[in-house]
Amino acid sequence: MKSFNETIEDILQEARDTISAKGTEYMVGLDPFHVFHEAGRITGKTPQQAAWAIAIKHLVSVIDVIKYDRGNDLDLIKEKFGDLRNYLILIEASWRMEKEDG
Repeated sequence: MKSFNETIEDILQEARDTISAKGTEYMVGLDPFHVFHEAGRITGKTPQQAAWAIAIKHLVSVIDVIKYDRGNDLDLIKEKFGDLRNYLILIEASWRMEKEDG
């Protein structure tokens, strides 16, 4: 059995790997938040508000995993919790970068 610290490090590394891979996929030009900016423009919301609207889908998925006791499928847990966690990281990062630059 892995230790708590090893498990946390695995989760953080998975987040780094996924955000890096997806960042390359969704980045346009030098803007890592291109999708959030465009979604915000289309909906009349801030990039963070638009990102949260997208993240809500992932929140519902996590709630369903818990509600319907699907915790035995580790791959499902990694996917659903990872998606939500990564959106929260990206939303915070977009705010931090905006405030530090602004």
